[in-house]
Amino acid sequence: MGPLFSAKRTYPQFPAPPAFRFGVATADHQCEAYTPEGRDIRDVYEEKRQLQLRGAATDFWNRYGEDAALAAGLGCTAFRLSLSWARLEPQPGVWDDAAFAHYRDVLVKLHENDLEPFVTLHHNTWPVHVENRGGMVHRDFPVWFEAYAREVARRLGDLIAYYVTLNEPNQLVYGFIKPWWSRVYPMPPGLKIGATTGEQIGKVAQLIPNLFRANARAYDAIHAVHRDNAAAVPAWPQPKIGANPLMLGLPPWLQRFVDRNATKVRTADDLAKQARKLTERRLLESGEADVVMAQLTLTLDRTDDIEFSEAYFVAHLALLSRGAPPAAGAFEGWRGHVAAARDTTAVDEARARFPAAAVVVAESTADAVAQLRDGRVELVLDDDVVLRPFVADGLVLTAIANTDAPYAAAVAPGNRDLLNAIDVAIRAYKEKPAGDSTPWKAAVQTHLGAPAAMLATPKTGRRANASGETRNAPPVDTPAAPTYGASALKAVQKRKVLKVAVHPGIVGLCTKTPDGDYTGLEPDLARYVAAQVCGDARAVRFVEVSVGERMSSVRSWRRLLDPILRVVSVFSTIVTTNWWNLGLSGRLAPVLCPPECRGKLDYVGLDYYWGISSLGFNRIRHLFAASEQKYANAPVWPAVLCAMLHEHAKMFPGKPVFVIENGSVDIADSVKRDVYLKRHVSEVQRARAEGVPVGGYLCWAITSNREWGLKFDENSNFGLYYIDLDNDATLKRCETKAALAYRKIVQGRSAN
Repeated sequence: MGPLFSAKRTYPQFPAPPAFRFGVATADHQCEAYTPEGRDIRDVYEEKRQLQLRGAATDFWNRYGEDAALAAGLGCTAFRLSLSWARLEPQPGVWDDAAFAHYRDVLVKLHENDLEPFVTLHHNTWPVHVENRGGMVHRDFPVWFEAYAREVARRLGDLIAYYVTLNEPNQLVYGFIKPWWSRVYPMPPGLKIGATTGEQIGKVAQLIPNLFRANARAYDAIHAVHRDNAAAVPAWPQPKIGANPLMLGLPPWLQRFVDRNATKVRTADDLAKQARKLTERRLLESGEADVVMAQLTLTLDRTDDIEFSEAYFVAHLALLSRGAPPAAGAFEGWRGHVAAARDTTAVDEARARFPAAAVVVAESTADAVAQLRDGRVELVLDDDVVLRPFVADGLVLTAIANTDAPYAAAVAPGNRDLLNAIDVAIRAYKEKPAGDSTPWKAAVQTHLGAPAAMLATPKTGRRANASGETRNAPPVDTPAAPTYGASALKAVQKRKVLKVAVHPGIVGLCTKTPDGDYTGLEPDLARYVAAQVCGDARAVRFVEVSVGERMSSVRSWRRLLDPILRVVSVFSTIVTTNWWNLGLSGRLAPVLCPPECRGKLDYVGLDYYWGISSLGFNRIRHLFAASEQKYANAPVWPAVLCAMLHEHAKMFPGKPVFVIENGSVDIADSVKRDVYLKRHVSEVQRARAEGVPVGGYLCWAITSNREWGLKFDENSNFGLYYIDLDNDATLKRCETKAALAYRKIVQGRSAN
């Protein structure tokens, strides 16, 4: 069977009965505008990592009526939304009457449009005050969550029949544990920089049973509120409570094999042994250098191949020209020639900023400047610090506003212990007092003459930034080597030499002296790191590399094994299993799911987006792309949804099953969104025709939204109604082809 569907596969007609609910969905953080009163832990996470902030988002807080009408116009009878816990409980135990009144208005408006609300209590975020008191791993978190659920049910329960307690609970572990190839915690809150494997595993061991306890206590509280009010208010709906773990689409035999990783865990030690397979690389990667410090700009794309430290310097894009360059507002229409050096980010920047120009890829920055001098090009684009030495003989350097280019050190993926030590050393270099200054400021003043723009110590990089965990650095001597797998840090310390790749020729950052030594900010930093890691600033060996060799200098032939190692890591640990529903069905040990938490659900929910029908290398690569939020490359496999629905019905006999989320970006895996929806709804039809009690299908999402810190583009837009979030101040909802297709499905009660 191919990635989309088989020509031989037949799709039975529904038509869906009236009780079956087609719906759409939103989420508070992704759609409601930011306000200081509603600031949540996700806002903190996105700010620290310099991700895309939600800003006005879709302004659902004010335009909920409009979106309810759009959903009703599609023919939907269900609308999923989430409540902002941060707005409802701005301080511990203090409830905001105005926020509750607002959500009552929203729920009333949904009912006026004949839309059954599906209300999520915890949608990947929680109040900052909860985190400040210990967060989801604190022993009292279930009590805090219970109080919140009870207050929601008491104040709003007369309008809510369906509750989702915890959105995608199985994904919340990624706020406490990092795969060995990942530089950042994929979700909040993230642990402090330098957190060891043992610390990560310990937090996960606290989190999983805590989530089950929180769900159970909320379940009991909501039902208790109903019992207390049903006699006095006969119309008070009987609550139906569930959650929606995110499912990967795997061949059924593989899913059964993977799920054994969860059912085999009997003790905390069992969990630790499994988790180490995910957090620590088994085979040490060691290239010509241990670390590269060579004007390497930290970008998201480069994190596929290397792991970055936090930034140690921030450059900015600039233009070198003879005379005044074109104004920034005229870049798009400018039709001249612009040169950029090969193997630098400037090449892609030139193509993006000057789409009408001829982009000339020069062999080096010096070559690009030579072409400018002899008239073959009119502009050279590169970082300001790289171009500054060429300002002479009438050449003009012009900075481009809002173009931070953070330079960071980098190591091979999986060398986390070494990177932790480097991060801590860089932090001390930037912040540790040294007389009236810091080592970083002293180096900038000595080597770069301290231009005003460079005096602000870089704290973080941009989107792919490594250093979201920056505020709680451990002492310089604390990074610990892992207890499983190979240790890059131990190898360096045993060798007593840190090999650092550098690229000389950039005045102030790295140049070569007549006696063959190296000077500049980067060599100074390398010596400082060597002193922290090896105990001797002289314990550094410089490896000179070209621009094109910078990233490859820390890799070796073992990089060819990365796909295999990642697959083994993912499929041999509990975190990739369906552990949530396994626990609720009674198949997990008490160390993970306490016995009193089993069976605490009234319906079975699941989210499904991406899957692979085989273990082909290309399909696995696409599956990892999905986990890294590269949704345009995510693998589409509708057929497995029917099998999932059957499996979940068997796990919980007699309970209805709901697809709580399913949807796609504009085009994923070469499949357009409208086709994606038709094929997945067809699999729901098949499951119902085969006897599975599927109660509803909710499409993610009703509109474009701020997709968890991602830049808004075709890779992050899941909306049936398109909103130009970045450029349209009116936030106009525009109908898409997918909306038309979904309306036809809903109103015809069939995808066929």
